[in-house]
Order: sequence, then C-alpha cells, then structure tokens
Amino acid sequence: MKNSVLRKEYISFMREYEELGHMSVSKFKYKSGEEHFFIPHHAVFKYSGDVPKIRVVFNGSCVTSTGVSLNQCLHTGPKLQRDITDILFNFRRHKIIFICDVKQMFRQTVIDESDRKYQLILWWESPDQPLLTYELCTNTYGLRCSPYIANRTILELAEQERESLPRAAAVLRTDVYVDDIITGTDSESDALSLQQELITLMKSGGYELRKWISNSSAILQGLPDDHKQLPLLFENSENPHTVAVLGVLYDPVRDVFSYKLNLGASSSDTKRSILSVVARIFDPKGWICPVVYWVKCLLQRFWLNKLDWNDPLPSDLLREWQAFREDLVNLKRLAIPRCTMTKPASSYSLHGFCDASELGFAAVLYLRSSNQDGSVSVHLLMAKSKVAPLRTRPTIPKLELCGAVLLVKLLNHVSLCLQRSVEFEEIVGWTDSMISLAWINTSPHTLQVYEANRVSQIQNSAVTITWRHVPGNLNPADVASRGSTALTLLSHPLWWEPAWLTQNESAWPSREVERPSELPGQNT
Repeated sequence: MKNSVLRKEYISFMREYEELGHMSVSKFKYKSGEEHFFIPHHAVFKYSGDVPKIRVVFNGSCVTSTGVSLNQCLHTGPKLQRDITDILFNFRRHKIIFICDVKQMFRQTVIDESDRKYQLILWWESPDQPLLTYELCTNTYGLRCSPYIANRTILELAEQERESLPRAAAVLRTDVYVDDIITGTDSESDALSLQQELITLMKSGGYELRKWISNSSAILQGLPDDHKQLPLLFENSENPHTVAVLGVLYDPVRDVFSYKLNLGASSSDTKRSILSVVARIFDPKGWICPVVYWVKCLLQRFWLNKLDWNDPLPSDLLREWQAFREDLVNLKRLAIPRCTMTKPASSYSLHGFCDASELGFAAVLYLRSSNQDGSVSVHLLMAKSKVAPLRTRPTIPKLELCGAVLLVKLLNHVSLCLQRSVEFEEIVGWTDSMISLAWINTSPHTLQVYEANRVSQIQNSAVTITWRHVPGNLNPADVASRGSTALTLLSHPLWWEPAWLTQNESAWPSREVERPSELPGQNT
C-alpha cells in the first residue's frame, strides 16, 4: 500500500497467475486438521532502466508452527542439470548457433490435485476484499524439488518425441541449462530445420520458446519481434549488442565472447569488500585465468598478513589492489572467437600444458585443427589455476606434479564432453618439468607417498595421454602459473594461440628428453 508501483505490479503478476490457470481458489478445508502447508510469498522488485520488473517468490523454506518447513520434507531429486562448462563446449562446436528461453518453464508442469494442499497461499488485492486461500496448480519455483521436476519433465518430453523429432530430442538431452536452450548446427539450412523441429517438439508439451538469439539473421527473420531478444540484433551493426549466455557475454553479430566487469564504486578497501568485488569476476572456462590467478595470490597475502575482515589494507597491498582494479577495465577490449571447430577439418588433437611456480600451479587446454587445405588453427578451450597451500609449501617439482594432475583432470573432462562430436587423433600433455616427466614414467610403488599418489592418478587416466617436454619459454601455462595483468593478457603471444603449435610437428620441441640422474621422491 505504501508503494503504488510495487502494488500495481504485484497485483498484475498474481492476476496473470490466476488467469493462466497456474493458481486457483482452493476448496481444501485446511481447518480440518489434515496435513497441509501455506507458502509465504513476497516480491523481488527492481527497475530495468525506467521499467519496473517484479518476480513473486514463494518461500518453501519458511518454518511452520511445527518447527518444520515444506522443503525439509521434500526430496531434491538426482542432479539432471549439466555443467555450465559442458554446455559452453558444445556451444563453441557449431558454425551457426541459436539460443532461446523456455517461457515460464517451471509453471508448465501441472502438479497432481492431491498434492496441491502443500502449495496453499493466502492472497487478496486489497484489505477491503476477503482473504482467500489459493492453491498453486503447477510446479512452484522456490520448492526444493522444483528444479528436478522441471528438468525431468523436459527429459520425458524428449523421450516421448525422440522417434518423430530425433534431432530436437537430442538437443533437450544435451544442450539445455535450466530454461535456456543453447545449440546449433554447421549450416544455416540445418539450423532453420532444427529450429522448427525444436519449436514443434516444445509446443507438443505446452512450452513456448522466446528471447531468440542467433549469429545468423536468417534464424530470426521468421519470428515475431516479441519472440526475439531485446534489443533486436543485426539492426545496428555499428553499435552491436552483447547478451549474457550462461553468465558469459556474447556478441552474436561479431560472434565473439567478451568481458565487461561492473565492479561498482569503492567506498572502502578491506578484505571483506575486496573479496566481494573479486567474486563478481565470472570466468567458468578460465579464459582470463592469468588475471584471476594474480588476484588469488594477492588475496592469499591478506591471510599471510593476518588481516581482519574490516581492517584497512597496508599501503603496499592497497597500491597493488588499486592498480589491479584499474587494470581490469582493459578486459572489455577482449574479443574471443566463439567457434573453435573449423569445417571441414581432416583431424583434431587436444593439447594440454601445465606449469608451476612457487606461488601455485596451472593447466591450460587447446584444440588443434588440421584443415584439408593444409592450414592449422589453435583455440584456447579451458584453463584452471590453484595457489599453493599456505601451511605446507611444497617444493616446485611437487607443485609441477600437482599441475600435471590438474591437467589430466581437465583433459579427461574435455575429451569426455566432446567425444560425441570429435574424435581426437592424439591427446598430448606438455610440461616443462623434466622431473615431473620422469615421475610420470616411473612405477608408483618405487616413489614416496606424496609423489606415488599423484603419479597413480596420472597413470590411471581414462584417456590415453602422450606426455612431452616443452621449454619454459614456449609453455602457455607459464602465463597462468605466474599471473598477468589484463593489459598484458590482451595480446599475449603465448596465451591465446601458441604460434609454434600451428606449425608442422617436425618443428615442435624434441621428444627426446634426458632423464634426471637423481630423481627426488624415490624410496631408498
């Protein structure tokens, strides 16, 4: 009543909820003593520019007079959601892509009438009206089991239609994240065909697809304007727009990924406020891993200095933090090509690099494509870094071995994710540590516990990895294990596309590596 705009939007939302049949006046006699649950609800309200936006949140975690909430009594269900990195890997496979949103996905699943007594709400539009009991008739966002039910329903729809619409059914199984469908094909005609299949399949289950985005204007031409993502793309190529795809900025017109960090104003520089700022850097694939690693090392120094959460920073750390913050602005100049698989390609190989410094270790992966015309392209796929533990600082050879373990995990993850679309001719692990190479080629039972455990993990890799030595000055993982400023990373000669890896294999570092005469970590 105090906020007229909020009140108007709240009433409009609830009216639509009832008009769509997603809630109705309940006939359940809750005063009979039969088990039931009333869900409290409130509004999340904000402005997008001058436009007010509202989402009504139903709180299934609110504790009742019995001391138990509805969510405590519900099963979460097994995980059906795919990892964001897997979806992004698939997204980079295709030449022509499209993205769309399933309108009101959760609310398209009807809940059995006998279970609606657990989805009761109280509602009136104004105090002069009678307070009515409503029941929510569909899957309710805010309940513990809701994500599972929504995803399970989509998978059931895919199973029912897999014979009549096999390609669209396959998309629902592999290229969906919550209510976002992110997929594509290798040609415009195939993409248009898949688009129609997908619309038909989803319509058969009562779903409508909205907010369409594509790197091809042809995919968007046949759609109503209100079904396309706003602002409309391809209408002003001089001022292209970026859209968020699973939290990563994407420019469909240029077909590139980019970064734009809104760090907000700096009112104070304490350990608490700085951690809050760093948490806004979203980099699921590790494309700016060297920059993130640099700030990880800076944060570790906060703990070494035993700073409390609200203590002001010492002058030296403050200068470094302020320089880092100012440097981050340079990331907006990044443009990372989305498509990694050039067609037609005669062969693909996966190359992973690992490295360590006294501060920590890192691993980075590249896809190498040899094309039929003899050209070679190399694309950065994924990277990850870890700082060295504070309590027990391992030696650099041990950290190099930890880097190799991290690399094996990434190689297995990526090869498993891409196995349905790519057959790798070779998977290569590169390290500049001769000691690590010697350990990897040694039987674990001859090594001490620390080395033996990690060598076992490497040797038990699910995929076959060919290990080779690379000089430190040619190792792109060296950039990630030491950190980099954003400005330096923009055009780093090693990070984005190691030039030597595009050359013929005969020009690569030699396979012949001299084994160290004395190997540390062996049992005596």
